[in-house]
Amino acid sequence: MKILLLWVVLSQGGDITTTAVGLHRGCVEIGPYRSHPYVGMTVKGLATAGLTLTLPRLNASRPKLSKVLAIGVAISGMLSTGWNLQQLSRC
Repeated sequence: MKILLLWVVLSQGGDITTTAVGLHRGCVEIGPYRSHPYVGMTVKGLATAGLTLTLPRLNASRPKLSKVLAIGVAISGMLSTGWNLQQLSRC
């Protein structure tokens, strides 16, 4: 579970970081917080922290669910980071 948690934090952190770099370079956020991208990044950071604290407890009672949830969130972060990296070359 520790590796999954690390994967979640790194992938979501990658998304937040690449979003911040893109905004600094003049890119435009296209997500749901497009008019307030830094609010969106803050929400994502808080949600990631909350999930990181909650998943070990969930793992104690529902190990399969916690692993599926962690993998889904980590893959989502990786896809978002990859998309952001592609867009950085255009800004």
